[in-house]
Amino acid sequence: MNAPIHPIEQLHVALPDLDWVTETSRIARLSQDFSWFSPVLKRQLSGKTADAVVRPRSEDEIKRLVALCARLRIPITIRGSGTGNYGQAVPLQGGVVLDMSGYNQFLWARNGAARAQAGIRLVELEKETRTACNMELRCMPSTFRSATLGGLFGGGFGGIGSINHGPLAARGNVLGIKAITFEEEPQVVELRGPDALLMHHMWGTNGLVLEVELALAPAQAWQEHWWCSRRSTTRSTSAMPWRWRPASPSARSACWPRPSPAT
Repeated sequence: MNAPIHPIEQLHVALPDLDWVTETSRIARLSQDFSWFSPVLKRQLSGKTADAVVRPRSEDEIKRLVALCARLRIPITIRGSGTGNYGQAVPLQGGVVLDMSGYNQFLWARNGAARAQAGIRLVELEKETRTACNMELRCMPSTFRSATLGGLFGGGFGGIGSINHGPLAARGNVLGIKAITFEEEPQVVELRGPDALLMHHMWGTNGLVLEVELALAPAQAWQEHWWCSRRSTTRSTSAMPWRWRPASPSARSACWPRPSPAT
């Protein structure tokens, strides 16, 4: 008698057209975020690795994957770019890491708002909004070059611009989302206004966000610099990006992260 096929093998057999990551080293890397910044989380999350990683590129691929994982009772962990510091992208019980980086299309920008798929990087989204209507995101985290739109919505808070527009959850910043439920027959839903915030900062635990619609602000002529400092206590040199512009009522009016004094 043949042994039962492992659920992960069943996924590969049933969905061979999806972009599966098979190299052990890459699966291990895509099972981590920046939670190693914390010695506590580094110890608690050590060795937590997915059984498989997949990179869907369409809503249909996501829907088929979610449905089969629900049927086989395989845990799903959502990943954007893994820039979070709290272990949100670390699979605690193995299963599948759903890497959203391939689901990254810009959809539109008009009338002071923009909409894009969850896997788009924030830096690419703002390039599109500046080209389309000369507007920018209301708040931008320090990880904007690598962080994704879905990651900002699912696990982020705010950033440069929040001094004027409040955190991401402030009224009027998030206009709507499109999401899919985790069940054997997934439902695609559109949530508007306050209802959209029911999935904010939930890290994908109550559904998978497919698209996010955000309010924009007039574009500013930002300058970006690298601030390097040498700390005398460690004799090491660190560098960090930060954006600056002379303060004005419409500017994001902040440096983030703020540079440390050089010694």
